[in-house]
Amino acid sequence: AILDEMEREFGIQPNTNVMNAFIHCLANVEDDEASTLKAEKAIQRMEEMHESGESGIRPDVVTYTCLITAYAKSNMADAGVRAEEVLFRMEAMAETFPGLAPNVRSYNAALAAWARSRVNGAANRGQILLERMEDMYSNGNEKVKPDVYSYTTTIHAWARSSEKGSTQRAARLLARMEKLSETDPSLKPNMHTYTIVINAWAKSGESDAPEKAQHLLDKMERSDSAKPNISSYTSAIDCIAKSRRPNAARNADEMLSYVKEKYEQGERRIKPNT
Repeated sequence: AILDEMEREFGIQPNTNVMNAFIHCLANVEDDEASTLKAEKAIQRMEEMHESGESGIRPDVVTYTCLITAYAKSNMADAGVRAEEVLFRMEAMAETFPGLAPNVRSYNAALAAWARSRVNGAANRGQILLERMEDMYSNGNEKVKPDVYSYTTTIHAWARSSEKGSTQRAARLLARMEKLSETDPSLKPNMHTYTIVINAWAKSGESDAPEKAQHLLDKMERSDSAKPNISSYTSAIDCIAKSRRPNAARNADEMLSYVKEKYEQGERRIKPNT
């Protein structure tokens, strides 16, 4: 209806760029299934118009990537499944039309959909997709080289998972990032990556969680590119407080005092919150 009005009232003819802008707007509406369904219909219309012979309008990589992004932000229970279906459809279409081959943004959007999915096994599905990216890159596809976002999003999927061993999987993937970054500095874990894993340890209930969290926090403090922020310290304090150790409250209070002292010394990024 909106597109009909654009054409009728303003004389704007739908083309790929116009439709992509429209779908992009729909894709960036958070937690709105209705907007995602509108994006689906808009792409269907583009496909129909192209198949009927209309020139200047055809879904491209941007179009389909926007739809995958819409699924990731939709909060739909099966967002990961839908996003992956579109991604694999792009791969299939690219055999005939190479310009439709998904790129790292397409894959990252699908990873984000799995990270937010409520489907059982979502984290493992994201892991498989990440490994697919690694294999394709190893075989020469530079366009799908996993980046920091790819790994961090998959780590986040494991951190959110309630599956047994999920925290350990998140920690192992972080360790893999660190190893890869020794030869590829562009893959250095950032503050968000480390904080996600610290938060995962806080929720894990593992007996050695405080030590694991402290180890990561120490790495961050020594880092030039992943300095901890207040969320990092808050997660570590939470990890200590949940440990049920006799001295847990005292140790948590000591870390809070340490954070307050650093803030008073001028580290404004770690202003204690309530």
